[in-house]
Amino acid sequence: MIAVGSGNPLHFLAEPESATRTTAESTGGPTFRHYEQRQQFFLWLIKDLAQVVLTRRATVDSRVSPKTEISVKGTDISARDNAALATAANMIVVAFANLRGRGLIDDAELLRLAYRFAGEVTDVEDMLRRGQVAPPVPPEQPGSAPRTSHPGSTLPPAQPSNNPPNIKVNPIKINPGTGEPTNAE
Repeated sequence: MIAVGSGNPLHFLAEPESATRTTAESTGGPTFRHYEQRQQFFLWLIKDLAQVVLTRRATVDSRVSPKTEISVKGTDISARDNAALATAANMIVVAFANLRGRGLIDDAELLRLAYRFAGEVTDVEDMLRRGQVAPPVPPEQPGSAPRTSHPGSTLPPAQPSNNPPNIKVNPIKINPGTGEPTNAE
């Protein structure tokens, strides 16, 4: 009864009843989406409340600007999605770094694609500006993707090559149901 009222599958309440692991994994998806919707609503509520507080405070305190941007963020609901996203992002960055190393795309496109496949939204131009003023990076590690430069960057320009870089990639397969690697070494 409690599970029906709260919208939780029985196995979330440690009640296996007739559920197998496969059933439990397949019923988790809609529940996590429901939790994400709840979280989005709650974050919106907190942001709206903070904006009202800011506006009211600004009416009595000239040091407070009512136009201040408020940002409220929540954590991810399911860590399983993070593992799959991290693996996909790693593989795609290596693939696009090869294109960048050959001069087929620039740094801005590499960053845009990397963040897109990682499921994050970012201002690419701002990231490039911040990268130009960042402290120098440590020397390349063996087996890492080749570093390239951006106009104004302190890195040496990438040398065009007809041969692909010697980057060995062993793709990791992720079980979509559990989010666990199936062939990790």
